[in-house]
Amino acid sequence: ERKSGSLTQEARDNALAILAGATDDAKTEVIMNLLAEFKPLDPSGNDATTIEKVNEVNERLATPLFEYYIEKACFEAGRSDIAEARMRDRYQYMVSGEYTNQKTTLWEYWYHAQGTNCHGWASGPLALMSSYMAGIRPTAPGYETYEIRPDLGSRNQLHAVVPTPGGEIRLEVEKNETEYVVDAEYAEMEVKSTGKPMTSKAVEEGLTEKPSGESPVGTL
Repeated sequence: ERKSGSLTQEARDNALAILAGATDDAKTEVIMNLLAEFKPLDPSGNDATTIEKVNEVNERLATPLFEYYIEKACFEAGRSDIAEARMRDRYQYMVSGEYTNQKTTLWEYWYHAQGTNCHGWASGPLALMSSYMAGIRPTAPGYETYEIRPDLGSRNQLHAVVPTPGGEIRLEVEKNETEYVVDAEYAEMEVKSTGKPMTSKAVEEGLTEKPSGESPVGTL
């Protein structure tokens, strides 16, 4: 996403390197620094005539579709703060309806004037919010077993509902200075582990495993 002479430091390739397990800790940190530095999005596109020109001016090489993989790489690297910052920057104008007569659908590109303004492939953050922020992730096909490892990032509370073949998993999480307090209504399947929140560097100890129906508590 940043250019230095003829060299482009490409967010997409670097994110895929993390997801493929091809980076060590040092390389992952370098990539996170790259992904953390981005130009705030200007969604007007008034002076741009092509998608390519719009993306060049605003340093947006990844489309909303591929942004999913970039933000996922941030979560996997333990940098939910970067993922959340990118998510807020890129999607705030879509959900505000400011440029689309208050329609809050998701755009095919970062600018409402290009592509469609209702594009399912742009909805990656929804999956990331349930699987990483809420931390509800299957550990076997069909959610036969699953884990709950919330990482709220900058948020102090979260509510999530995830439908599964065995029923809905409903989750309420609150975070204060010392702990996560989790109230979960489990679907009638085995909870494999409520374990340690996967990605928050602030969390030193994870959620204490409790029987189904009880509220686990994790210390920060």
